[in-house]
Amino acid sequence: AKDIARLAHRMAGETARVRLFGSRLDDDAKGGDIDAVFFCPHTPDDKCRCRKPLPGLFEEIADRLTVSLNGVWVVGDDERDVIAARTVSARPAFVRTGHGRRTLRKKQLENVPVFDNLAAFADALLAGDLAPTP
Repeated sequence: AKDIARLAHRMAGETARVRLFGSRLDDDAKGGDIDAVFFCPHTPDDKCRCRKPLPGLFEEIADRLTVSLNGVWVVGDDERDVIAARTVSARPAFVRTGHGRRTLRKKQLENVPVFDNLAAFADALLAGDLAPTP
């Protein structure tokens, strides 16, 4: 019962985040869409493959959307996000929000662009300021 309650709590939190992000896309009238939402519902004790830094969640995304993640940008706020992105040949970018500032105090991330937040990353991407896929 405790695990079910934990999962329900995580799903409620993820649903709220997606609704907020979706409403911001609508409010800004940028024309963005959310095609799918993926998250790992497990705890570290579950030892699943979808919990980063393992690449299982990214592999599920690639399989379900029938796409290659080679060169696709992955934005995260933790070193585990960078490791998982690199494992599937995606291109990691880092944001200072969430766990980002704390992570950057402990670790230098080599060859990873760092942005103040997701909006700053999106602005750089849309402006063409990010290096093309190698």
